[in-house]
Amino acid sequence: MNELVNYNLFNLATGPLPSSSWAYNPDVEKYDQDLDKAEQLLDDAGYPRGTDGIRFSLELIVGTTGRDKGLPEMEILRSQLEEVGIKLELKVYDEATTTQLVAIEHNFDMYLIAGLSTAPDPNMISGYLHSDRILIDNPVPALYNHMVFSNDRVDELFEMGLIETDVEERKKIYHELQDIIVDELPCYYLIEDRYPHFFWEDFVGIPAGPYGGARERLDDVYWVHGSDLSPEGIQQLLTDVENEIKELEDKNYDVTAAEAKLTEAKTAYMNNDYSNAVQLANEAVDLAEPPQTNYLMYGLIGIVIVAAIIIIVMRRR
Repeated sequence: MNELVNYNLFNLATGPLPSSSWAYNPDVEKYDQDLDKAEQLLDDAGYPRGTDGIRFSLELIVGTTGRDKGLPEMEILRSQLEEVGIKLELKVYDEATTTQLVAIEHNFDMYLIAGLSTAPDPNMISGYLHSDRILIDNPVPALYNHMVFSNDRVDELFEMGLIETDVEERKKIYHELQDIIVDELPCYYLIEDRYPHFFWEDFVGIPAGPYGGARERLDDVYWVHGSDLSPEGIQQLLTDVENEIKELEDKNYDVTAAEAKLTEAKTAYMNNDYSNAVQLANEAVDLAEPPQTNYLMYGLIGIVIVAAIIIIVMRRR
């Protein structure tokens, strides 16, 4: 199934948590294909083959979230079940009809759904595995414990995991929980979906978690050309610096170097190099030369002129 439909790009699922989760238990029981054992279990359960070779029929509703890859995967499942005498009929409905049959009426044999993500925390799977989420008496049009799976120890483990703060202790809790769920098998997990995300290399700190790239927390993601200021804030900074340079020029400061640096800052801003733009703008004002430098120069020139006049007068005498 993974090879034919997904080109082996995904991982085979082994339980309710993906292998990318920090709480993943790699040692849960694995169910390899064993047709002889399947035949024996069905015979022992009282489902012999009929004259047509069929033991019984099942309907499988393919949910709207699982249709892209789910339909071809279920075609493969149908052919596999036929090998042991189970006739599988695939049903595809619109979302409203699917919700009515599965969530409201609870009228289905099997239901395929995609996207049972753990989110960043493994306790999220309690939303469809805790007995408190059995809502068939008061159904809601949403995901809940449609399997009517109830296990006191599983409920207890979910509650323990919710309040435990030590990560290693939480791992032990969820490892046991996965062992029980995979053993009792209220639902069978097929594929670990992967959702490739492509990011511009100038963004740093993109997380790689079970929820996948952009759907994880992005608190620590930053742009290498960014700054503490927004683009609008940098524009305001450039305007403020320009006004300050003009004020200094009116006070007889030499602002030649300052204006040149401000021009560099504006160029950096236009090139989206925001961090450099802020640095250059902050440096610009400091390059303005105070007026006393000019006054000293003018004073020295005046002294030289006066001295020259005195020398000329003295020579004429």
